[in-house]
Amino acid sequence: MQRLLVAVLAIAIIGGGSARAFEQGVAPSDFPDETSTRQAWQTRLEESRKRSQEFVARARIAPIEPLDTAKEQALAQDQLVVNDESLQRGDIISTTKGLFMFNGTSGPTRQPSDFVPIARGQTN
Repeated sequence: MQRLLVAVLAIAIIGGGSARAFEQGVAPSDFPDETSTRQAWQTRLEESRKRSQEFVARARIAPIEPLDTAKEQALAQDQLVVNDESLQRGDIISTTKGLFMFNGTSGPTRQPSDFVPIARGQTN
């Protein structure tokens, strides 16, 4: 019973491949022989190996850029908040150093004196 099942599956697979080749207008005689297929595969494999080796060599000599740390990202966010041109007198901002009230004037330039620290419980 198993042999019959295997034989039926083999015929279906072989027949399916031939049917697809026929549908695409490719005759079985158009397929290259096993030797040229193996040579083409080996050529593609060798080209892939060379590309991989070149990639690794370039990666080894390229400078490694340091990853941003959470602290660096927080400081960058602080700068964005402090330099926000839409700030108006009395606005409160939050930074890594705490809460500050903006007492400066509107415009692109900011000075540290434009921000007054707010102590806990002082926001009422």
